[in-house]
Amino acid sequence: METPRAWLGPLLRGLAAVLVVASAGGCANATVWALSVAAGVTMADLARRECAERARDASGFAMQAAFVAVLAGAAFDRRHGVPAAGLVDLLGATLFAAAFGLRQLTQREMGEAFRVAIVLTSEQELVQTGPFRVIRHPSYAAIGLMGIATSLLTRSPLALVATFVLWLPAAMARISIEEQGLARRYGARWTEYCRTTGRLLPHLRTGRR
Repeated sequence: METPRAWLGPLLRGLAAVLVVASAGGCANATVWALSVAAGVTMADLARRECAERARDASGFAMQAAFVAVLAGAAFDRRHGVPAAGLVDLLGATLFAAAFGLRQLTQREMGEAFRVAIVLTSEQELVQTGPFRVIRHPSYAAIGLMGIATSLLTRSPLALVATFVLWLPAAMARISIEEQGLARRYGARWTEYCRTTGRLLPHLRTGRR
């Protein structure tokens, strides 16, 4: 049987995210409310998964808070409405779809190891298939792309700034923690893997060895 904490914590975090984003946009229009609902659903789901995994992770929470700031920035810039649709929207939608597909592919490749918490078990293998062949952290790359796509779809300079100034540093701090653990767990295999892959972007190859 679920304890009250199992649903109350996620509910409160989701409502808090809704209030932050809606307030930033002045509850002005449908776009602001869509951003608010997206923030609420995402934060509630992440909190639910944290409860299920019994996760206590400050770096993960920092990333979540930073992404709420991205959506709040978009809501603030869109409190007076949305410009007419154009090529920017097509670019943003394409980028968002690509980011969503990348995150789904990452989850499929990781299987049960796809978690909110930073967990390394003795049975867990170093995944080097799918997007992991060229990027070490494709899930985080996907979230970053979603932030950029959101800024394009909402024509929001604030969302773009928040993505790079708030979310990216939080992501890099979490990546550093993860990679320290991976280096201890896999040793030389990890070192060689890092030589041929990028953290969030593929390495540019010159063709020379």
